[in-house]
Amino acid sequence: FRRVLFRSETTHAYEFGGEYILSEDMVAGIRMFYKDTYDYIATQPLFTPDNHTRIANLDYANSRGIEFTIEKRFSHHYSFSINYTYSRAEGNADQWSTHSSEVWNASVYGIVPPKKTVTLAWDQPHTLSTNFSLSFDTWGGSIIGEVGSGLPYTPREARGKPLGDINSGRQPWTGTFDMRAYRTLYFDELKLTFV
Repeated sequence: FRRVLFRSETTHAYEFGGEYILSEDMVAGIRMFYKDTYDYIATQPLFTPDNHTRIANLDYANSRGIEFTIEKRFSHHYSFSINYTYSRAEGNADQWSTHSSEVWNASVYGIVPPKKTVTLAWDQPHTLSTNFSLSFDTWGGSIIGEVGSGLPYTPREARGKPLGDINSGRQPWTGTFDMRAYRTLYFDELKLTFV
């Protein structure tokens, strides 16, 4: 039995931003961020007589971006907020099993990947979220929406052979919108709210 010790992941994160008052009920903000993460856990192939892998601190990743927000607090029967973020996430391995997959691809397909940073699986350059609320005495509603660029993936042929670099493809944009409305009716001392 051999005990394996791992180092803790180390993160250096920096953030700078501010908010600006546009009016009595509206504020805008900007925030910039950068993060380095070292000693991610990964698989390390060992070329021994039994050819196996072990878990080790091998990988590195970084993410950086900028965020813009504008928000209006509730007044004159409505409120809203808009948030847009542009960010990138890169590292030397897409996931913890990447290095074992590289050894497999090299032995089966003859593909030897270059040593460079790659786009990480959670990289989503563009995200936009909105929230709008409207409220009067007896009726109102709200809409919440979120739109984002597609996540990356590695294109493959029918038999599973990678085509191009890791995460060189990009899935389509996605978006969701949720709407809620209500109407309140009064009957003497009875109050009914339909949602």
